This record gives sequence, structure tokens and C-alpha cells, in this order.
Amino acid sequence: MKLHRLASAAAGLALALPAAALVTVDAPYLYEGAPLPVARLTLENAAGQQAICSGSPIADGRWLLTAAHCLKDTYQNRNWFAQSAVVEIFGSTPYTAQVDDSAWQWHSGWTGSILGGHDIALIRLPSAAPLSFTIDRSGLGDPWIGTTTPLSVLVAGYGIGGQGGQDEAAYPEGMLRVGGNHYDAFGTIPGSTYLFDFDDGSSDRNALGLPGYSQVPGYPPSYDLVDWDFDGHHAWAEAMLAPGDSGGPTLVEMFIVAGVHSYQMWDPADADRELNSSFGEIGVDTRVAYFASWIDQVTMAPVPEAPSLALMLAGLTGIVALRRQRRARGRQAGAELA
Repeated sequence: MKLHRLASAAAGLALALPAAALVTVDAPYLYEGAPLPVARLTLENAAGQQAICSGSPIADGRWLLTAAHCLKDTYQNRNWFAQSAVVEIFGSTPYTAQVDDSAWQWHSGWTGSILGGHDIALIRLPSAAPLSFTIDRSGLGDPWIGTTTPLSVLVAGYGIGGQGGQDEAAYPEGMLRVGGNHYDAFGTIPGSTYLFDFDDGSSDRNALGLPGYSQVPGYPPSYDLVDWDFDGHHAWAEAMLAPGDSGGPTLVEMFIVAGVHSYQMWDPADADRELNSSFGEIGVDTRVAYFASWIDQVTMAPVPEAPSLALMLAGLTGIVALRRQRRARGRQAGAELA
């Protein structure tokens, strides 16, 4: 799918993408009765400025998967460099951890600009989160992307709610929201991104030209129920990204992370031609399967435990002391020979 029709793109913490018009979860850690351990990430830079992002605990809860632009963002001359972060996961067993920039690692291909791709990062947690996701290593559903039977996914994040002209007062960031959608196409960066649009059921707002639902032969169309205006009445439609959802997961079968929210774009199909998560916009996810080997390489690398580190330091101290003793004896022997 070529993106020459797309008029604008944005990411980062201020616009910060992702997840618009997502449904608010009544119990912030449950979705359809099951725990959904999506993390809220409160980041702070050297000037004390804060931003909200989202993330997914993986690797037995020892690491947090998120977007690189949450940590370092230079797109459109931004200069955001996070220095510390508070990671929170809400649920029956709440989890909170504070980390600094020594704990995170973004992909070596990340330049600071979302349009260059590689918008993926990992944060090593000081203690394991009680629940975690697994990652998509094979590209689940990829053969059906771009067809009338696209991969159904669950989009989640702690971003702003609402549809178009988001009302931050009524639907602030910081609360977990989820909604259904489908991966419609691959992005222009070969293999590394997924695209999904924000359909309202009309052809005018169908940016990527697919039906906006999963059509399986012999079965009725499978739409997703979304409460767009939060009035308690659900409509058959899709969910989109909004500011604060950056780094959050797109899930397959509820517990497999297939994508990481990167940014959103507006298209000529956009209802108001503004980047505000209105119908017709397009969301972009970093494709986890493309980076699975890098994720495994980082998360499976051995990390010295505290006791081992203490013994290693003690050993180094002993070696230094032994060398000093030998030098002193050598000087003494030299003086006696003279």
C-alpha cells in the first residue's frame, strides 16, 4: 500500500499518538473478564516535563515493550529525551516501578523520527511484573492482510478518549481504553509496519478501502462494538489511536502482542482534515514479528544478579590489592639491591 495519498503524519508525546476513540474499560485491568496487563508509562525529561505513554510487559514480566519515540523523539524538530519513567500496571496485583534511562534500549535503527521506522524500545524492569504478554514471532494473520478477511486485533492504551476534536477534560489520558480493529495493510517500510484505518461504516471514511470488518465465507460480517461518544450505546465500527497510547499494544487473541502503537496519519478520507483521531484517519503500528529476533536478543541476554555482581567487585578489589602489594615488594627489593 503506497502512502502517497497521505497528507500528514505525526507522533511523539505531545501529539503523541496513538489511540483514539478507544472504549474505556470499566475495571481498568480487565477486558471481557480477563486481566489485561497493559502498562501506563509516565515519563519525565531533564527539565521536569512529563508525558504519558503505554507499554506491554513481556519476557515473563522482566521487560516492558514500548515505542522508541516515547524515550527519544526528534520528529519535526522536537527535542524530547526522557530521563526517567514510572511504570504502572493496575489490577488485582498492582505493579509500580521507577526506572531511569540506563534501563532502556531502543533499536539501533531508530533515528528519533517516526518516518524512519524502527520505532520500538525495551525497558528493563527492576522486578518482574505479575502478568505479561507473549510476542508475535511469525506474523499471525499476515497472509490475510489486504483482503476481506483481515486479522482482527484489540487495540489498547492509556491515551485520550473521544472521537475527533478529543475532549481531554472529559476523556483524559491515563485511563486504559481498548477497542477492536483490523490490520488492513503493510506500511511502506518493508515488513516493519502495519496500517489500520478508522471506519465509521461509510465508504467516504474508508481510507484504506477495505470493508472495516472481517468477512468469513458462510458467516455474517464480524464488526466490533465501539461506544464512540461514551453514551453507553455501542455501534458496529472500529477503534483508532490517540495521544498517550504510543507504545501500547495491538493484541491478537488478547495476549499476543502483534504491534506497538507508533503514530497516526490523516488521509483525504479524514472527516475534518485534522490529526485528531476522527473517522478516516490511519493508525500505524510497528510490526513486532519483524523485530522479534531483536527483542529476543535483548530480553534473553544474561543480566548479572546482585550477588554475582558483588562477588565480581570483591574479586576486582582483591586483584587490585594484590597488584599493589607486588609493586611495593618490587620497590623494596630494588632499594635493597641498590
